[in-house]
Amino acid sequence: MKTTVHKCEWDDVQGLVLRGYVELPFAECLVVRLGDQPSARAWLAGALGSVTHGADASVPAACAIAFSYSGLAKIMGAGGRPQEVLQSFSREFVEGMSGASHRSRVLGDSGPSDPGRWAWGGPAKPVDAFVLLCARSQDGLATLRSSVMAGRAVETLAHIPLTDLHKAEHFGFRDGISQPILEGTRMARERPDSHHIVKLGEILVGHPDNGGFVAPTPALSDNAQFGTNGTYLVCRQLEQDVASFHAFAAYAAQAAGRTGACGVEFVKAKMLGRWLDGRPLVPGHSISAGADNEFGFYQNDRDGLDCPIGAHIRRANPRDTLDTDDKDRWKASNRHRVLRRGRSYGPKWEPDETPAKSRGLLFVGLNADIERQFEFIQHNWLNDPAFGGLLDESDPVVGEGHALTIPDCPARLRPTGLGRFVTTVGGEYFFLPGMRALRFLAGT
Repeated sequence: MKTTVHKCEWDDVQGLVLRGYVELPFAECLVVRLGDQPSARAWLAGALGSVTHGADASVPAACAIAFSYSGLAKIMGAGGRPQEVLQSFSREFVEGMSGASHRSRVLGDSGPSDPGRWAWGGPAKPVDAFVLLCARSQDGLATLRSSVMAGRAVETLAHIPLTDLHKAEHFGFRDGISQPILEGTRMARERPDSHHIVKLGEILVGHPDNGGFVAPTPALSDNAQFGTNGTYLVCRQLEQDVASFHAFAAYAAQAAGRTGACGVEFVKAKMLGRWLDGRPLVPGHSISAGADNEFGFYQNDRDGLDCPIGAHIRRANPRDTLDTDDKDRWKASNRHRVLRRGRSYGPKWEPDETPAKSRGLLFVGLNADIERQFEFIQHNWLNDPAFGGLLDESDPVVGEGHALTIPDCPARLRPTGLGRFVTTVGGEYFFLPGMRALRFLAGT
């Protein structure tokens, strides 16, 4: 039976949905607060010409703009009654990432990651808009920033220069290998048998999702189709404690009797589920002929003997291990995918640096349903202490630590005291509108 591919107007979709602009290595994120409605609309109208869309095959610079619930309320002049103007937006987006105590529990934002301590986006520092700028050169980036921001009546709450670490992140692992593939795109046509192809509605609002459903389209009081071709954007600034991460790997390797650099790399690989160069810890798979992402765990490593059950890549995407239907074991996990567009920030870690410098990952995730996708992954997979039958373990890389069970011979290893290597220092839920919706907001 032939599968129907839903069509999309890519020139109405912001370009960030289709590409991460890796060919534009100079980048920065601006988190801003808007003024009153006239000044907010004037800013957007002036910035609109710099926003890139999905039909742009190659551009010298790129810009993406998204709005929080408060930002949309300001630009629509909703005043104290935003619900009457902003209709059908998800509860998670309306409440905001830090707007409810139960949401912080779901996301694991406690202790050092408590929203009250955030540099931006917490209850004391609300934000209205997210701006991502990318360019081929530093001069090009400055020119783009001037075009989008100069002379505009907006307040920049956070300016985060992003770093090109040549496809690796600060812990040293190759990043960005595993991504959902949107149907109808060039990559989907090149890899028609990929397990990672998902329906447009998993990422874009107004299209059928993997279950055949079309979620309610976010609407404005005078624009019922406002949300069409838009997506919810999750942004979290994640500070990485690289020194502690390396120190723990060295300690665990020594405790396991695995000395030298090979022992340390062994522990790191077991924590993530891949070697530093991206090779997955699954028998018979490597990246020698390109990024290998077409592997499952059920047939090759069902019991986690090679890639531990609690490893980061198994928690972030269990792949074919959730569904009991042999015909399509990927179906369940593919209902919880997030398209990642994040980049690192801060300088590369140096062992002898004093004092320690600020560095980490600006996580940017796109999804059509924040609760079913991003929050589900955070709560049910990454932070679940009983994930896969484990006991008192969370994600060893981005979670709160405790312990990690590593199958080994003659006996398993279970290093404890992982601690917290990643701390949330800012974040918010945004909506990334389509191009027509942006023009509507700008009043053009």
